Amino acid sequence: MEQQILDDFESKLGLPPNILPGEVDEFRSYLDMNLEIIEKLNYQKCAAISYRLSQFALYIQRCLNKQKAYAKRLNYEIDKIACPIMNQYSGNWTSQKISAIQDNDVTKNYAEKLVNCEERIERLEDISKRITELSHSMKNIQFTKRENNA
Repeated sequence: MEQQILDDFESKLGLPPNILPGEVDEFRSYLDMNLEIIEKLNYQKCAAISYRLSQFALYIQRCLNKQKAYAKRLNYEIDKIACPIMNQYSGNWTSQKISAIQDNDVTKNYAEKLVNCEERIERLEDISKRITELSHSMKNIQFTKRENNA
């Protein structure tokens, strides 16, 4: 339900639904291009690839943002349940919280989902930036090719 609220919010801002803006194989081919292939491209194709990579970077960034929002929500739900009962357990604050989470099936489930979510965040963290850098590189190649009429 919370995801739908956030999707509606983005829609009201004018953002389209976050779906992959093309075929997976298309983007893989752009990410795997070697220098020999790039040298054979004309400047119009370089410009098109630059644009497509920018679209892909935006898609990845929005996926990352959704995961970050989901992680915040999971943390909130865990804290809402675990924090009021933490003082029933001994030890420092961290061990009390872990014990409170482990003694409750709901919080334990949230904690497992949180770990998976944080793993996805970790993997996506810099990918959007790197794809944007590739897009800029392709744009620079496009400018060079256009100047050289290639």
